[in-house]
Amino acid sequence: MNDAMYKDIKLFGDTFISSSRSKSWQKSYSALTKPDDVAKCKLIIFEDASFDKVLQDISIPEIHKIEINTSKKQKYIMKITLQKKKCVAVAFSSNKDLNTWLMDIEEFIQKYKLESKIEVANKIHLKREDIIKFKDEKFKVKILETNDSIRCKLPQYVCLTVFSDSLVITQLNGSHIVSWPFQQIKKYGFEVDIPCCLRIEAGGACLKYYGQYFFLSHLAAVIMFLIKFSIRGLSNQQIMPKSP
Repeated sequence: MNDAMYKDIKLFGDTFISSSRSKSWQKSYSALTKPDDVAKCKLIIFEDASFDKVLQDISIPEIHKIEINTSKKQKYIMKITLQKKKCVAVAFSSNKDLNTWLMDIEEFIQKYKLESKIEVANKIHLKREDIIKFKDEKFKVKILETNDSIRCKLPQYVCLTVFSDSLVITQLNGSHIVSWPFQQIKKYGFEVDIPCCLRIEAGGACLKYYGQYFFLSHLAAVIMFLIKFSIRGLSNQQIMPKSP
């Protein structure tokens, strides 16, 4: 391996890989790459430290889940399930090695999930005339059950409407639940671990409707864009209506 390749490697070392033919463990040598683009990160398993023969080439975005267990032969095993339901088992000589690899791989997975959601949001470029189409839109969303949603006795499904000065929640029949002025919203954004999930944190000035709330919608990115649009003051051009 040349010096240039070393610069793109986060972690490397001795591992074992399961052989499907003999049902035994084969010695191997693994490397976790760290290019600038996290979507291109890979776990590459070689036959040995010469890096000549590749046994497995796993891209971080392909990983669906990781499970940990210990075999009877005292090997510490990381079972990686890929998006296409294919499984790859990698083993380590010690629990310390297993945890080191697991932490780095999980870090890349979380970075990829976060960057994917940001990329989705950034791809939505609505023109001024497109905003008008959403000015009276009531987005039907699902509220994830949390301590705050239970405390406020919020229904499972509600409607969200974005106005120039606030975010309004109503029941599906139109009955008003709460209006959150943007000045009283402390934080908002995507929930990294849950697809199509918008997170809103309301401050204490919102009376009983303070706290964190999570809304599921396939239009979560659109709702996020409209909130940003209003908060940035573009509503001064009277594109977005004021709340009733």
